[in-house]
Amino acid sequence: MKALILLDALAVGGSETKSVRIVNELVTRGRSIHLAYLKGPAILLPKIDERVPTACLDRKGKFSFTALRNLRDFIERHDISVVMCMNLYPLLYAALLKLFSRHRSLKVILAINTTDFERKRDRWFMLIYAPLIRRIDAVIYGCKHQMNSWQRNYRLQGIRSEVIYNGVDSDFFDPAMSPGDLRQELGIESSFVIGCVGRLDPEKNQSALLKVVARLNCEAQRSDVVLVGTGPERERLEKLSQDLGIKERVHFLGRMDDVRKALATMDVFVLPSVSVETFSNAALEAMAMSLPVILSDVAGASEMIRDSDDGFLYERYDTAKLGNLLERLRIDPELGRRIGRKAGNRARSQFGILQMFDNYEALLSEV
Repeated sequence: MKALILLDALAVGGSETKSVRIVNELVTRGRSIHLAYLKGPAILLPKIDERVPTACLDRKGKFSFTALRNLRDFIERHDISVVMCMNLYPLLYAALLKLFSRHRSLKVILAINTTDFERKRDRWFMLIYAPLIRRIDAVIYGCKHQMNSWQRNYRLQGIRSEVIYNGVDSDFFDPAMSPGDLRQELGIESSFVIGCVGRLDPEKNQSALLKVVARLNCEAQRSDVVLVGTGPERERLEKLSQDLGIKERVHFLGRMDDVRKALATMDVFVLPSVSVETFSNAALEAMAMSLPVILSDVAGASEMIRDSDDGFLYERYDTAKLGNLLERLRIDPELGRRIGRKAGNRARSQFGILQMFDNYEALLSEV
């Protein structure tokens, strides 16, 4: 097997980071694995194992024939037999090579990151992508909910389908190995700390979390919010926290290469997303750190945790329930510790990173 993982860019993101970890692990296992990306930025390039042949395909504009030629040349030079496309846009290039060139024997796999499309433009693009997906060799879904949704909406039942859950490195995200927390630095030693890790985008819905916390702070003892991540919503969220009168209690930590220190600060992890999520890496990392997690019930959340057993679920717009869950955990710290221990056990037993690597390796070999 000579396999290529194809991405749009090597920017910092969930699927990009996962791709780098996959290629690094597979080359360590002795597999002939390659990586190519259509355009910059290439922030993650230094993290790629030097044994992995890597190339930027120099995409220019919306669609680039230069990138298509460079992909063809890379495949021929390295005698690639399988291309795994991470998300939809790279599929456009690999599928065109497979369908309209002499590379008819090339095997193409698509790993889908998105479950729902918020923008109408993205839904229209599926008129192009869906017929291409029906002509490739396998589709990797991030959860069963996503697989059922895509197969129903885009008539993909006839394509080989695999559900491969994201995996977490439980040795790294081990609460016993925590590098310490930020409570003293932030001046919140005695506070109940609610945390969220994720890009500051409208779909992540951190604004709803701030409104809930503002209400709780009016009714009970102090609660603080720790937000890790960057994105276009930051300025609006800062203004919202000021308007709600909780500016001093909302701590924007920005992008962190090692989020363990932030996770160790939290009493509970909340992911209030209304869309976009498939199977959250950030939530898995919080679980591995033995934090109780509260997730909006979107996509694979109900496959990640069992409600009221090793985590909590709430309907995506039900902020009253979110507030009630936070208040329960605030007044009953032992409940949070018990749920957190169960969450850590589930992350380690069901969603280990080695299991994810094994599943990707097996699929690439079989295809």
